[in-house]
Amino acid sequence: MASKVGVSLSDYTHIGDMLEKALNSYGFNLKGKRKVIIKVNLSEFRTPETGVITHPLFLDALLKYLRKFYDLDSIYVVESDSVVGLPDFFIRWFGFIPILQKWGAEYINLSKCGSVLRDIEGLHLKKIRVPEVFLDDAYFISLSKLKTSSITRMSCALKNQFGCIPIRWKSKYHPWINEVIADANLVFRPDFSIVDGIIGVGGVQGPSFGVPINARIFVYGEDPVAVDSVCAKIIGFNPSEIAYIKKSEKLGVGTTKYELVGESIKKIRRKFEFNRIEHLLLKIGFHLQQAYSRRYSRDSL
Repeated sequence: MASKVGVSLSDYTHIGDMLEKALNSYGFNLKGKRKVIIKVNLSEFRTPETGVITHPLFLDALLKYLRKFYDLDSIYVVESDSVVGLPDFFIRWFGFIPILQKWGAEYINLSKCGSVLRDIEGLHLKKIRVPEVFLDDAYFISLSKLKTSSITRMSCALKNQFGCIPIRWKSKYHPWINEVIADANLVFRPDFSIVDGIIGVGGVQGPSFGVPINARIFVYGEDPVAVDSVCAKIIGFNPSEIAYIKKSEKLGVGTTKYELVGESIKKIRRKFEFNRIEHLLLKIGFHLQQAYSRRYSRDSL
């Protein structure tokens, strides 16, 4: 059965109105939950205008929407530490604190809150630490970015949950990154995924240093596998070529079959088109990264 995925146009100036229109048209519903978790992307020391991290105006629009239509007890905005990601600093430096205060949301660093060790039947992980905030009966929204990646070829809805793993040195999982992304979504499967591509990232140096692309779109839906399948088509990939999409579908996280509502993929895809050399470089970069990661992993044992 196909999952519904929406694609809408907007810029950051009008994202409040356009997000409300899109979510209401889709039939967005918190299903009676009174607590919401929003996983943002603050994994790099890059300004929002580069397209690499969550834009504060998009988060502002989402929080406004939730407060307007739902009577909520708590909203948690979460991110974890990584080797180069220091969200405790980024949340202040890039203007998120006034937005959190305005809408009564609380920031939580997943690497610094309590967690429990849980057994899972993952493709690579058999145990995973689950931050305590996820133990509440909360509605989970993944707010990610639309980016290419030299490690996984793309980084959108599913990869955002890799950042829910609360350890800082998540790079140790790079030799098995596709399996671990699928495993993370088995535990932290979002109830709703929104991919901000108003400013996306393209080219062979994504996700950190790729080319900012003013695509003026956002993609959304309840099924993160279907959402990423649409994102793959927009960037110019076949979803079947993205390993973590296939592995996530194998684990039952979602389906690659989708029913598209909203804008045409073909119309938007032109903004992300690669030439043959760029496609080749992205594939070469991916394989070199995998080889380096495996060697690094062996040397670190």
